[in-house]
Amino acid sequence: MLEPPSRPLDVYRWSDHPESNKFVNQIYDEWFAQDAPDITKKHLKVILLDIYVGWKTHPDTTIGIAMSQTYYRANSRYNALHISSKAISITKRLVDVGLLEWDKGWPGFGEKRGKMSQFWPSEKLKEMFTRVRFGLEDIITHPDKETIVLRDEKKKDIPYEDTPEIARMRELVRDYNRLLEHTFVDIPKLNEPVIIIPPKRPYDKPTRIFISQNQKFTRRIFSNSSWEQNGRFHGGWWQRIPSEHRKDISINDGPTVEIDYSGLHAVLVYQRKGIDYWKEIKTDPYQTNIKGLSDKESRAIGKCVLLFSFNLTDETKLFQAVKSELQQEIPHYRFTFDNLREVLASLREMHPHIEEDILSGIGLNLMNIDGKIAEHILTRFVASDIPILAVHDSFIVPVRQDGFLRTCMREAIEDVLSDYQVNTKQIGLGYQQWHSVRHTDYSYFLSLRDEIAGTGVTPTQGYRYRKQMFDEYLKKQGW
Repeated sequence: MLEPPSRPLDVYRWSDHPESNKFVNQIYDEWFAQDAPDITKKHLKVILLDIYVGWKTHPDTTIGIAMSQTYYRANSRYNALHISSKAISITKRLVDVGLLEWDKGWPGFGEKRGKMSQFWPSEKLKEMFTRVRFGLEDIITHPDKETIVLRDEKKKDIPYEDTPEIARMRELVRDYNRLLEHTFVDIPKLNEPVIIIPPKRPYDKPTRIFISQNQKFTRRIFSNSSWEQNGRFHGGWWQRIPSEHRKDISINDGPTVEIDYSGLHAVLVYQRKGIDYWKEIKTDPYQTNIKGLSDKESRAIGKCVLLFSFNLTDETKLFQAVKSELQQEIPHYRFTFDNLREVLASLREMHPHIEEDILSGIGLNLMNIDGKIAEHILTRFVASDIPILAVHDSFIVPVRQDGFLRTCMREAIEDVLSDYQVNTKQIGLGYQQWHSVRHTDYSYFLSLRDEIAGTGVTPTQGYRYRKQMFDEYLKKQGW
């Protein structure tokens, strides 16, 4: 059974639409007029707009708002709007005047986790929401939100000093977000913009991934207090949906193609040893042979074990992670530690040159390299004003840009890895690939026309409405 969606308050929810300001002023004048106007209206705006976004995305959404003063760090680089503990008193008054309902949370003690208080609009506020003259498309992530994040070993955001290199990285991510802001990214076959992900474990519950223009903001995240670990681009909803749905993504109402690097992390580990994998080894790095399983299933397990082994240092945690990831996908395989230990042993035999890197925790260093590769590719696309969706070592572009993407991916490898070879794999038909058969099989060339033009899928009514709303937003913005 699906639980109501819940998420923390987004303190960067913002809108410059005149009607949103009018709405906030109405609430302020009626219930907050005795408070300092500037700071109160700013906090009201963030809270009300995020409650509105949650309600419009799914009517049962609850928003977690911390009611402890120690939670708020108004002067942090990760809180550029300076949302302070004043959010607590404003939220309480919104409850007192009947605009918000709530479920009180509790603090954590020791290893026992607490629960953040949950809030949702009352019937009175919902009725007010139905009369506002702005929509989801008019609500954005504030442009001052920090796009370069440094986290410590406990995955907490930590402060850092700016350098020219960090400023350069930040400007690229901000430029990329500006490109995404006026790019319509959706899935035409979805009438309701949501994908339900089945649970991976029997005791888990299904989860929802909302397909929304409010879910495109991207940041670059570094780990373990180091600029040499991680550094991937994180953000858009396309990173969170199952891979089989990505082929259905449309960019600006047109079909897309996805191209990724084949076996990139395994190749990068070999590269650190001075070995060019695809020139010297030339075999699928993940293809194991597990009795009773198909080649595809064996490869899925081999890939999961090898990639997870780069990220972890403990064998038990590795096997638990693999079981959690694949048990529902391959239910007829017994994910016992003994069976997985055999898979790990076979991978060690397949990869003697990098045996010492298995269970070494090298993964974040590899992510740093693929983050630099992605940076090179995004830089080229942003400079050309061509939309692109990054999924770490995979990239989704409009179908006519497959040739440009391949060029950029090749140049990125040359720039980051010198002359090492990295293969690519394409999902979906690209324009360059389509034209390559024009003179060899013209009938086949014509038969693929609908796929290239994106006319093979009939968009749902819900998709058409979302596209219309986005087009109206672009028109108002002068794009």
